[in-house]
Amino acid sequence: MSSHRLILPYKSGWYTVLLPTLICLGVWGGLVVGVPALMGWDMPNWLGTLLCLGGFIPGLVIAVVTYPFLLRLAERGRGELMLEGNRLRWRIGLRWREVDFGQPYEAQISAGLSGQGEYNARVSFSPGGEIIHLREARREEVLRLFPAPYFVDTLAVLPAEGAWGFELSAAEPVAVAFFSTLLECLWRTRHNNRRFRLYQKFPWERRPNPAFRHIRIFDPSKAEERAFVEGLRTQVISSLDYLELTPDYLMGWLYRSPDNPFSQIEGYAVMPLGFITAEAGLKRLTVYGKGQDSMPLQLTFGWYEPADEKYEEAEFLLRFVQAMQEVQ
Repeated sequence: MSSHRLILPYKSGWYTVLLPTLICLGVWGGLVVGVPALMGWDMPNWLGTLLCLGGFIPGLVIAVVTYPFLLRLAERGRGELMLEGNRLRWRIGLRWREVDFGQPYEAQISAGLSGQGEYNARVSFSPGGEIIHLREARREEVLRLFPAPYFVDTLAVLPAEGAWGFELSAAEPVAVAFFSTLLECLWRTRHNNRRFRLYQKFPWERRPNPAFRHIRIFDPSKAEERAFVEGLRTQVISSLDYLELTPDYLMGWLYRSPDNPFSQIEGYAVMPLGFITAEAGLKRLTVYGKGQDSMPLQLTFGWYEPADEKYEEAEFLLRFVQAMQEVQ
């Protein structure tokens, strides 16, 4: 059983996330409360509105100005990592914490460029909520050890960009050996990873084979069209609040108000995989393709936010739609 133990830099989220957020909110709150107090709580409504809406700007400026100082404080942190077989242990202070990959867990792997264009790879996991970074790591090396390219995210944010965690360097052989062993462990135990089980719901290696290449809008009030739709729905592999997915189609109800399932229904859209693209926005998913008249068609559906229960599955669904467009 292989064993690795490292003492290395650790950047705390207190300095990179929490304190900058508190500084921004504190300045905003100080302006919203302090200015009216200085004026004896007698001020025009327009000024109150201006303070509420514009108070974030000075707060954001002060947070940005103080961020380099907070990063210098964060760079003083140290931590310890230990990997023994399927068990990862770590500590930042005196207390050891651990995650046993032989038991159910959740891990997310990212490899590619950071927000500032630096090469990075990272693993975040729970229980524990920690992140391990390998700076200057190349994506192809990560995929060699964890060969699931659509599972591994392409954006790998660094602690200096608003994350936290242990920082390893690909220039150090001991660090590379540790991170490589960790990836091998994650691949070996991937079926215990709740996030990987969501990923496995989708047939990534299968090329879609839809019966048509254009988006069709069905009227379920018509018996023949309803029967066709019901037949497709028996093949669903992922069912969300707003959309359903089969190996060949993305499908969903069209509502007059996309994120309100109680608004008027305008039809049921069946969209052929491989011939559509999709992009997510704020509580909206927009699908692009061609209609039955071969003209460009754009449809909008409700979507999820990061705090929503089905957000992770929705992420994989969107990734799958894009991947099928690439293989056609």
